[in-house]
Amino acid sequence: MLVGGVVTCVLVSLMLFFFSNLIWKKKKFSLIAGYSEHTFKGDKDKLAGAVGFFLMTAGFFDSYSSVCIGISRFHWRSYFLNQYYCRNHCLSDIHKSIKK
Repeated sequence: MLVGGVVTCVLVSLMLFFFSNLIWKKKKFSLIAGYSEHTFKGDKDKLAGAVGFFLMTAGFFDSYSSVCIGISRFHWRSYFLNQYYCRNHCLSDIHKSIKK
């Protein structure tokens, strides 16, 4: 329940970092959607840098969001479990002590 979203975000983040490295450093232009050697008129190094930087930034934000999702969901889950426990157990102990 908690782990599924975090694991998915981490895997997507790793994939984005991997493709960023392939495009930016290794110059694998075939991974860019719509790229064609014949029709592109521009600096290939700038294109590789821009796309690689974009993928790196997206991977960073995705990994950051997975950490935030995990922490916030864990916090809310522990908060509500604590409320449930106190409502069902602490109050019954108080009522028992009042009745005596």
